[in-house]
Amino acid sequence: MANCPVIKANSQGNDFLIFNLLSHANNIASIVESISQQAILLCDRKFGLGCDQIVVLSPHPTHNANIAFLNSDGTLSAACGNGTRCAAGYLLELNPTQHKIIFQAGERQIVCKSSTAVDDFVEVEMGAVKAINNKQDVDFVHQICRQNNLPVVDVFLGDIGNPHCIIHIEQDVENLFAFEPEKITKIGKIIENATEHFPAKINVEFCNILPNGDVFFIVWERGAGITLSCGTGACVVGFYAMQKNAKNAVKVITQGAKIEAKYNNLPPQKIGFHITRSRPNLITMHARYTLVAQIGAV
Repeated sequence: MANCPVIKANSQGNDFLIFNLLSHANNIASIVESISQQAILLCDRKFGLGCDQIVVLSPHPTHNANIAFLNSDGTLSAACGNGTRCAAGYLLELNPTQHKIIFQAGERQIVCKSSTAVDDFVEVEMGAVKAINNKQDVDFVHQICRQNNLPVVDVFLGDIGNPHCIIHIEQDVENLFAFEPEKITKIGKIIENATEHFPAKINVEFCNILPNGDVFFIVWERGAGITLSCGTGACVVGFYAMQKNAKNAVKVITQGAKIEAKYNNLPPQKIGFHITRSRPNLITMHARYTLVAQIGAV
């Protein structure tokens, strides 16, 4: 059995369970698989601990940690901006003298910095947004929106370690969600699970650009459904809005926070974001967790 610290943390209304396996040198893959198998129960808000996603930290030979993300259905996600920010805030809490945390997420390196004297204000550099130029997939999204009476301005498909479908709609997204939440749920679920177009499934963001250039969006997260925010989604939505407005910075507003996304036009192209006027990086629980699966000695 493996016994490890676990915390619950919140960033912009997204909440996470973070498993600290940094003291475990062996059987990391088996432990992560065990957590994955228990993810549905762990994430359940009535019968488990309750969260949007799970973050697993494990040893890395040169960086602060390897980082892995699990959706609430147990599937792996290649990236998670808010989960990364929570994990960085946690490690900064454990190491108050540090001001920079470097994670390895698969093949991607993610740099997090404490951007003020307050350690719970963490800036994350998420890497480049890659446009997915597939006309058939874009046409499919337009078709689904037409079938559900949702007037669309544009559709943008992008990847920042995980895939996102940005649907720029004509009407105010906040009002749409207030009066027709079932429409967002239905369209989000159909597009996420259209594996003939998106084999790994896809996150879906419904957005509109405000008169001042800010952009508001509501997210249907792959493997989780509607959540209050999404860090990688904010980066891709911000990237789309910056291309529309010919700017290199934009404020992205979610149900949980206001985010400033910044884009570097010089190679390598990167999107970074930091949090403005939002709740701090709240750690709401410290505990220890025992994995009961038979995983060998650790």
